[in-house]
Amino acid sequence: MNAANDELEKSADSCEFWGWLCAGLLGVGLLGELAIAASHPPYDSFLEQWGASLADALVFLGVAGEVQFGRMASRRQAELRRRSDTEIAEAKKRSAEANARAAEAALETERLRTQFGWRAISAGEMAILIRALARSIGPVIISFVAGDAESQAYAQQFVFAFRHAGWATSLAACTYAQIVFGLSVPERSDEGAEPSKALRAALREAGIAFDSAPVPNWEASTSWSFKPEIGGIVRPMPRFAEKPALLYIGPKAMPWAIPPDDMNSAAAAVSIKHDGIGDQSKSGSSPLSAR
Repeated sequence: MNAANDELEKSADSCEFWGWLCAGLLGVGLLGELAIAASHPPYDSFLEQWGASLADALVFLGVAGEVQFGRMASRRQAELRRRSDTEIAEAKKRSAEANARAAEAALETERLRTQFGWRAISAGEMAILIRALARSIGPVIISFVAGDAESQAYAQQFVFAFRHAGWATSLAACTYAQIVFGLSVPERSDEGAEPSKALRAALREAGIAFDSAPVPNWEASTSWSFKPEIGGIVRPMPRFAEKPALLYIGPKAMPWAIPPDDMNSAAAAVSIKHDGIGDQSKSGSSPLSAR
């Protein structure tokens, strides 16, 4: 059926209407037969000859019309249900696709936020970190790269946690000849070993990722006094009663950084290409002369 839904609904209503009319004809025919039977019309009269036949004809037309219009209405209703089911299925499919796109967009947003957004300590992580740090109090120097606003903002959150846990805390903006990305708590074997151990345990408990990579100018960063000619620390370090732990907060890693192996492979390829050009020049041939 190529008719529109509105046309099918009107046609179905029309078939139902005509079905009721045919049912009325059936009733009239049955009542006519009863009336003829009850009246006993005279012999050879019109009613006696044709009355029963006319009543039977009305009954036949009523039954046939009711069946036919009922079938027509049923087909139209079935087509409407089929279209409705198809539209519902398509709507569910579109809804599922929209939900999938929304989920993908949310994942992409979260990925971009993680990739490009500033680091932050969540409320849950902060509560766990403060409780863990309070179990073993010590001195700590929190060092970040001078001029990196994101690292400084992240470092200030750690200052808040350490000071609320009762640690003697100093925040230092430092300059380094070599950049180390991310968080690092260098291992120590001197008097600062215990605070460093407590610091690493607290970070693990709070679920904050870090490593123990050595930090450039580490001795200057953990020195007891300011040594600008060695460490480049921009403000003097306070004197602690014991060696402090060092929490280094480096810049956020570049998401598009080329792995060292890929860089080495690229350099090797360039070197091979240059070697090939040199060989050609030594042999007296060149790409132009080969033509």
